Amino acid sequence: MNIKFYFNDHEIQKLIEFIISINGKIIPDLLFEDSNYQIVEKYEDFDSILKYQTIHFFLISDSFQIERLLVTENRYIKEGNKYGINQRKGGPYIDLFFYRGFSEDATVKYKCSEIDIYSKFIHVDSCEEFKATEELIVYYKLIVDYIRKRSKRIKIGTKKHYIGLERLNDKN
Repeated sequence: MNIKFYFNDHEIQKLIEFIISINGKIIPDLLFEDSNYQIVEKYEDFDSILKYQTIHFFLISDSFQIERLLVTENRYIKEGNKYGINQRKGGPYIDLFFYRGFSEDATVKYKCSEIDIYSKFIHVDSCEEFKATEELIVYYKLIVDYIRKRSKRIKIGTKKHYIGLERLNDKN
């Protein structure tokens, strides 16, 4: 389940503030000093991380998370930050991507954002898979509804794109 959307910086700020207001915990996909990951507390921190460090974030919430995300040491990194979050292990979680630019052949000539969830995750203490929980799907749909209400669905070629209402009114 994936949705792509095109929001300007102010619309992204409002989205992040909305996620925080519904008790979402936003975690940057970075390398950490130890097995404790960083949780973004406010938009300004998110914005700084987005500009200078990563475009990918994990979103968890007590309302749907059943296990801690698995953070393991990267044995190939000898010094500094060497712990990272394992994809699909633990959670479940929602993926957030906020690209900083676009390719020359992009249909929509503006930075794209994505929200996505996997259908299955893997337990931290085993190799067994488990399905995305109903609570995760409900939470995901809450955010997607937020995005859709603040967007206009525009057909370009054969695909439909969600473009933020503020973005559509931007003079640039």
